[in-house]
Amino acid sequence: MNIEEKRDIEKRKYIILDDTNYGDTFHGEIFLKNNSVFKEKNIKSVLDVGTGKGNAVHYMNSIGINTKGVDFAIKPDKSFDQTKFITSYAHNIPVKDKSFDCITSFDVVEHCLEEDIDLIFEEFNRIAKKLLVLSICFNKSTIKQRLIDNNMNGQLHPTVKPYEWWYDKIKKFGVIKKQHGYFICYLK
Repeated sequence: MNIEEKRDIEKRKYIILDDTNYGDTFHGEIFLKNNSVFKEKNIKSVLDVGTGKGNAVHYMNSIGINTKGVDFAIKPDKSFDQTKFITSYAHNIPVKDKSFDCITSFDVVEHCLEEDIDLIFEEFNRIAKKLLVLSICFNKSTIKQRLIDNNMNGQLHPTVKPYEWWYDKIKKFGVIKKQHGYFICYLK
């Protein structure tokens, strides 16, 4: 099976789950509402990758941070400004180089294929000027019965790796500080 076929299988999982409440969780809420990093680094624009229904995008725009969201399958909540969302894979986002101060990606990269992880982090580095803010789950996901019912693997985390593995992938792009479970990478 080639990489495009593998990506298609993963995408179909989220399309199957899109009419459920999957993607509606406001991952990153604790960080976004209780951090000083954005003020410290004068963050004015954010690209939220793996935004799901778009709660983080909606929140950041409401507090004056120009934010767009990217997701490859989950559609944003219809009540949100649809011009703030891009449908795209994380490894090939159609925006200009260094077009955002920061990329946030909350509980997303473990959902991506291991073969795409390096491409994704290179893409994040291409787009962001100052910071990457990531939360990453190091465990398997809960099994989604709806996927099994559709003859698919019920697992949503194809890349389950320990903290050190992720740290090694991210550190080449800058200095990493860990804050309340988040990787904050100050880009070179």
